[in-house]
Amino acid sequence: MINTNYALTIGLSTFEDAYFAEGAESPYANLIVVRTDDVEKQWVSDLLDVLRTEEVRQFIIDKYEGAVVPTF
Repeated sequence: MINTNYALTIGLSTFEDAYFAEGAESPYANLIVVRTDDVEKQWVSDLLDVLRTEEVRQFIIDKYEGAVVPTF
């Protein structure tokens, strides 16, 4: 069992090579985590604003063709 990001780097396809793949309803997601001291800093807000754009959502969809699912 390997994460999708590793499978993709060696040319494996989630849909063609996997015996099992988590669906979009999976409770597991990557999270943005910062130190408590940084929570209110502008760079954190800026980062979240950029990562949550439609452009980033579309990039994930186009680049990973369903193997990675945007959750925002």
